[in-house]
Amino acid sequence: AVALWLDLLVRLNNLTLSVGPLLPSLPTRLSPSFFIIIMGGGHHSFTPAAMPKDDQDWEAMKKHQVPLTYRDTCAHLLIPLNSCRRKTWSHPEKCMPERHLYEECEYIAWLQRVEAKKQKTRIATELAKAEAAAEKK
Repeated sequence: AVALWLDLLVRLNNLTLSVGPLLPSLPTRLSPSFFIIIMGGGHHSFTPAAMPKDDQDWEAMKKHQVPLTYRDTCAHLLIPLNSCRRKTWSHPEKCMPERHLYEECEYIAWLQRVEAKKQKTRIATELAKAEAAAEKK
């Protein structure tokens, strides 16, 4: 039921992309309104700074010694978070805004990966059905 509801929301918000005949085109970024609906029924305020970025500054990550496992689409928010943690001796309450932005970014990135996987699976099943129908003819 949840998958059907999400599919309906995606279709209502015109977030689905047309599928080409051979190669599916998957969205790299979804509309912010999609995440506002998903992240709590509309009462969650959208933070534009928390959007994942594909183009990261690799030199800055190397300079700030970001571990390889954390160099993802949200690494641009991890650099200020880690520097805040170093300045405040990892005091939990001092870096809350930075931590919230980073965690929100990771959540949105996860939602985007899940949606891309769903669309990829949906497209693969549609292509398999079309090939099976073509073979029967």
